[in-house]
Parts: sequence; structure tokens; C-alpha cells
Amino acid sequence: MTDYRKILIKYGCQVAFVLCVTFNAYWFSTSGNSDAENLVEEICSTQRKIITTSRVRMFEARQRYNDTAKSNQTFYEQVSKNWNVSTSASQAPSYEHIYPSANVTIVFVEEQYKIAVPRQFYAKIAKKNIQLRWKQPQSKNNGKYNMQYDGYQLVKEWRDAKGKRQQKTFHFTNDRTEYLDTQIAFKTDYNYQLRSFTYNTKATGGVAKTILGKEVIASKTLRSKQLRIMPAYEIKLLGAGSCSAMILLRKYYNGKYMKTTCVIREGEMIEALHVKVPGSGLHTDFTPGWKLVKINPRAEILREKIVRVGRKRAKKMVKSYAPAITYLDDEQQQVQLIQNK
Repeated sequence: MTDYRKILIKYGCQVAFVLCVTFNAYWFSTSGNSDAENLVEEICSTQRKIITTSRVRMFEARQRYNDTAKSNQTFYEQVSKNWNVSTSASQAPSYEHIYPSANVTIVFVEEQYKIAVPRQFYAKIAKKNIQLRWKQPQSKNNGKYNMQYDGYQLVKEWRDAKGKRQQKTFHFTNDRTEYLDTQIAFKTDYNYQLRSFTYNTKATGGVAKTILGKEVIASKTLRSKQLRIMPAYEIKLLGAGSCSAMILLRKYYNGKYMKTTCVIREGEMIEALHVKVPGSGLHTDFTPGWKLVKINPRAEILREKIVRVGRKRAKKMVKSYAPAITYLDDEQQQVQLIQNK
């Protein structure tokens, strides 16, 4: 038996033990590194999941704020949200050894909103109405959609026949851009004021007001020019006989009135054709569309008269007589016209 065989028989057990220990140590070290890498990857995946959840919550919170801005609730009541992500995050192996708790509270910074102002407020005067128009405010400011408005307030002002100031207020939704005012009188001055408002009381750029019983922020006021509707025609009775009447017609022409007289019989149209315009070689027609239907040379009328009663003066209705006519206007309404002395 050779020497190496004697050595193998003598030390075989020790050699086998050393090889086994070496192999096991190598296997443990390599498999341990693989498990560690897997654990690190799952930890990173958990972190990415938390970040994604946070972004989704932020988007949902912003949507909720935009949809409920009119409810007049505070911003933090709408977008401050606490949620627990420990359930989804703890699915990673050995999670409890890495993150003992994953209760995350996210509070978003409040975004600043500004009241938007309507644009290009103008008016168009028609025969018997005033057409008001405006453009919706811009919703962008410095590239961001942070301009807000929920409606409009329109204020109409004028003075009545006695000189007393009158006012009327209208409210419209934010999609309205015009208003037709038909409640007007001839030769009366009208003024209009337009402003927008928002129910978001934290918006800047305006003033706090109460509109429709709610606290709002109102924008600056846009004012129209002073508007007045002049009648296209005016009529005055100069005298009346048994079958005809002398009438003075006035026509609003090129920013001023020009006048002419005409004699009209019962049943005829009140008009004057081919009338020369003073100061020019032009001619125009006076055709208001009225028809004379009745003539009364001596119509009985009641007039108010100031009489003296003892030492005091008093108003008294007295009977008198004056020429009068009745005509149909352009809307087929009967109008009585009395000659003023």
C-alpha cells in the first residue's frame, strides 16, 4: 500500500468534513446575497407603490376641490386626507422588520385662486330696448387655471320722471353673456354696472360682499356709458277742425330732431313725404306708421288747477275743453292726443 493511500485512509474523514463545510459556506453566501437583493428590490417596489398612491390621492383631492368650490367649505376640509397604506405595503416579505408603521398623512399646500373679471362690456341701443353684451373672463393667469367666477351681477340705475334715483339688480349664471333690457322709457338716462363673483371666499383680487344671501368675493365693476333711447318720432297737435287736424311731426335724424307740419284727415296715415332736410339738398320721409282715426274739435277734459280756499291754496280738478285726436300707433294701440295751450 502506497504512502498516499495510507494518508487518504488516515485523514479521509477530515478531508471530507472540510470539503462539506467549504461547499456549505459557499452555497450559504451566494444564496444569502440573492435573498438580500430580492428583499431590496421588494422594498424599492413598496416605496414606488407609496409614491404612486400619493400622486393619485393628490389628483383626486384637486378634482374634489374643483367640483365642490361652490360649497363654501374650507380647502383643508376637502383635500386633507389621511389614509393607511400599511396593508398594501406589508405584502412585501419581512416588511414588519423594515417599516414598523406606514401610517402616512398627506396635506397639500393650498393653491391661490383669484376672482376673474368679465371683459368687453358694451351696449347697443335699439328702437325700444337696450342690448347688453359681455365676454366671459379669462380663466388662465400666468399659464395656470386659477381664475374663478361663479356668476354675474348686473345693476341698472336711472332717474324717474320725478328725478328720484331708481335701481334694479339682476343675477346670472357664469355661462350668461348678454341681457336684453326692454323695461325702458324714452328720453331717460340709464347706467349699467357689471361684476363677476365667486363663492370661494378665499379668492383674491376682489371685495367681500353678500349676494343672494351668501358671502362672496366680487370683482371690480365695469360701467357702461350713459344710455338714452330717443323716440324716432314725436307728434304734437296744433289744431283740429271738423274733419282734419294740423299736426307737427318731429323726426330724429342724424343725431338731432327735424320737424315738419302736415294736415291730416280722418282715416289717413299721419305722414309727410319728401321733406327737405335743412342745410342740405337731401330729402327725407316722415313715416311713423300712425293712422288718424278720430278728430274731436271740442273734447271735454279735466285739468288740475290751483285754487285759493280762504288763505290756503289747494288743487282742484276743473272741466275744460280743447281739440283732441285719437290715432293708432305702430303697435296698433289707440293713443289720445290733446292740444296743449
